[in-house]
Amino acid sequence: EFVERHLKDMEVLVTKKYENGDIEYVELGDDPNKTSRVEVQNKKTIQKDEYIRMAEPDWARYFHPEFSFINMVDEDKKITDKKVLLWSNEEGGFVSYTMKYDATFQEPLELQRFPLDGQLCRIKVTAEMPIETFQFVPLKSWAKKVSQVCDMWAIDTSIQEKCTVYVRHCDREFPFEVQRSCFNILLHCQRRGDYYFHSVLVMVFLVNIISLCAFFIPLDDTSGRLGHLSTCFLAVLAYRYVIGDSLPRKQYLTAADIYIIFACSFQVIICLETVWVGYFFQSEEELADVSRKYEIIDDSIGFGLLLVWLATNALLYMKSRFSHVNWTSVYNKNTEPYAPIIECKNCGEQWVSKQCEHGNPKKICPWCESANVRTIYYTPGDRPPLVKPQQLPQVPAPLKKASIGNSGQPVPKAGSWIIKHA
Repeated sequence: EFVERHLKDMEVLVTKKYENGDIEYVELGDDPNKTSRVEVQNKKTIQKDEYIRMAEPDWARYFHPEFSFINMVDEDKKITDKKVLLWSNEEGGFVSYTMKYDATFQEPLELQRFPLDGQLCRIKVTAEMPIETFQFVPLKSWAKKVSQVCDMWAIDTSIQEKCTVYVRHCDREFPFEVQRSCFNILLHCQRRGDYYFHSVLVMVFLVNIISLCAFFIPLDDTSGRLGHLSTCFLAVLAYRYVIGDSLPRKQYLTAADIYIIFACSFQVIICLETVWVGYFFQSEEELADVSRKYEIIDDSIGFGLLLVWLATNALLYMKSRFSHVNWTSVYNKNTEPYAPIIECKNCGEQWVSKQCEHGNPKKICPWCESANVRTIYYTPGDRPPLVKPQQLPQVPAPLKKASIGNSGQPVPKAGSWIIKHA
């Protein structure tokens, strides 16, 4: 059996861990009461480069934050879970806890403006301990940049850089024993609608242009016109199912649905015009002057419908090019409690909503006792978060670096020890 003879284990009780890796400890040896007696004169100090590594503390005993993901689908796949003791003394320590997950989260979609919609994708985390024991605190140095997004979506950096994570405020006039600290990670995603514009909506536009070619078919061939229009109608209707299959079912119509319905209605108008003008044309076909009049009417209606179709699509195109996501509307539809403020429409007073009731429609103004109140869900573009980000706690000056030589105790030889906790 191969044995690394140059490495030795040393079981100690660590009394201080310095920021630079130095350690103050008491060597325990074979003392049966090693964890109950720590004499000051036996304390020793060892520098970072004088030992190989220090074994992990008993994390289950000293560090046990309990939390869960609210909107996670199925079970998570934890890739990494790393805890590092940064510094400690007799009063306690500071631990860096890093986790990496491969998980899927569930989020409802608001699709009224599809394919120009913006979605608020969230990761909701809640503590499983009372806020007196465990609270989340946002840091100013928390990363705000999202490095990877799929091709169909883009991050709206104008609002994303203002807030990526926030901690939900605790209710002051509410028992702390039943409250849990929560935080939300926000991704402000804006859909890239190029696929739907180029592959669906442009095709519908062209099909309706082809349907207008029915006006070049003579009025006496009404059946030929209707056959041409029915083919175009079925083609537009097929694109309706293409859009429907790519989206979840909703009770309301999306902007793309309204456009398809408008395109179908446009073809129905052409069909009704064909039937109406064709009927009068064929009933008075023997009269040349009257027949010519109906042909002029038919051509005029066709030209007018062409102008209406082109003008409507030009207007929609310009609106889509210069429109931006209204995040205030998105926050209100998702009832996102970033900064829920209640406003009384009767007296005009405003106050912060409790986290437990911000979505409750039955609220009463405490000043005028009016029920005519509303909850305003402010965005990071409107105001800073209610729980302000804080700086990472600074290392106490005495714990930055050990003062070697003050204790007068010998230290092990460099590079020969593996430190173990008691």
